[in-house]
Amino acid sequence: MELGKIANGDVQRLFDREYEKVLKNIMDPQTSATKKRVINLKITVEPGELRNNGMIQVEVSSKLAPQLGVSSVVSIGRDEDTGQIKSNEWSQELPGQTYIGEDGSLKTEDGETIDENGDVMEVVK
Repeated sequence: MELGKIANGDVQRLFDREYEKVLKNIMDPQTSATKKRVINLKITVEPGELRNNGMIQVEVSSKLAPQLGVSSVVSIGRDEDTGQIKSNEWSQELPGQTYIGEDGSLKTEDGETIDENGDVMEVVK
């Protein structure tokens, strides 16, 4: 019996479909380049009671590399007017952003403190 001819070639088609998933997963830049991928081919043979026939069940599955995670920095604070807690993504790629420092003060993207009037406070050393 040839594996590629079982069930009129359906086993080969099942394998080909799973192999395509593996190849796409390998080429996905959001997955690990070096993590091993696995294709499982499970063949179950169930003999008949008289042992002169049987049923073959074929299952094909794969274990792919998971998607890589992403991270970002967010600023978290409370709106003084409404009391509502809010967060915003913070990125140095967008000029002029501010964030709330560990001391609770508003700071520029360069870490300079901003006063209640919106002016950058000059630090005297």
